[in-house]
Amino acid sequence: PMFGIDLRGSVDLSSLAWAALFGFGGAFISLAFSKQMARIMLDCQQITQPRSQAEHVIYGSVQEIAQRLHITMPEVWVYDSPDPNAFATGSSKNNSMVAVSTGLLQNLKEHEVKAVLAHEMGHVFNGDMFATTVLAGLMNTFLYYIPMWVRRFFAERDQDALKHESPP
Repeated sequence: PMFGIDLRGSVDLSSLAWAALFGFGGAFISLAFSKQMARIMLDCQQITQPRSQAEHVIYGSVQEIAQRLHITMPEVWVYDSPDPNAFATGSSKNNSMVAVSTGLLQNLKEHEVKAVLAHEMGHVFNGDMFATTVLAGLMNTFLYYIPMWVRRFFAERDQDALKHESPP
């Protein structure tokens, strides 16, 4: 016991294993389909051949950064939103996408757009999507396990109470 708290026997390893399976399983499934989910949830247009100056800036910047970092060129997408925003997602640095909102293109100068894209490419190169997935899996595990633990605790308490009830 530490600090007067005795946790022996309170951790059910089979429940913890199931919680980890569901917690990490869901997080990794989400990572595997993150590009597809982003495209479905947003009205995105992929840039494969830049047609405007803004598209040249986006595509060229991502291409240049990917070459410098020696990684596979991410998919480049633009989505319609008045909010200035950008994000990167994908299962690995060689299987990723970078998306930019129309609001970002309308409200920022060219060098600012390039800085935002460099930031997003930093996420891609550093594997931040994977790191975030591991953290989400850990958090999910506890979000599954804690209710199981509480349910078990109260079930055992109720059984003990029934054993100690005196017959009428």
